[in-house]
Amino acid sequence: MTVVLVHGVPDTAEVWSRLAPLLAADEIAVLSLPGFGRECPPEFQATKEDYLAWLVAALEAVPTPRDVVAHDWGSTLTMRVLCVRPDLIRSWVGGGAPFTADYTWHPTARLWQTPGAGEKAMQRLSPELAADMLARAGLSAVDARETAGRIDARMKDCILRLYRSGRDVFR
Repeated sequence: MTVVLVHGVPDTAEVWSRLAPLLAADEIAVLSLPGFGRECPPEFQATKEDYLAWLVAALEAVPTPRDVVAHDWGSTLTMRVLCVRPDLIRSWVGGGAPFTADYTWHPTARLWQTPGAGEKAMQRLSPELAADMLARAGLSAVDARETAGRIDARMKDCILRLYRSGRDVFR
């Protein structure tokens, strides 16, 4: 059995660093979304459809059977994989992602989805501000600082593109 770990936004694969060693699995595949601590493939536009295609390909490359643990956008993308390619996943558990047509995005997401305002918000998103926001969202101060320290210009651009393409992702 392979346990596949899929992170969310604004995380990187490092979010799983304490969990992965505790899992009892034949193999553990810690996936890193393009633009989140790694380069993007050529022609990758960081849309929800690009991330879906990337996740399908990443799962196809992982030995079976595959059990997925996902968080936030990782959960949203995993749910979409289950809709289009249920054969790729034996079981899954996810958190931090709603799955309802009437979902209203949180205020920060709505800001990121707004052209101009999203770019201004990202310009102001310093490591200190990001750490404060993440701590207010429930992360420990140490985890918030570590996560915030990984947010770079590429990730900010990918976040804006992903959230804009996913405005109606739950419909």
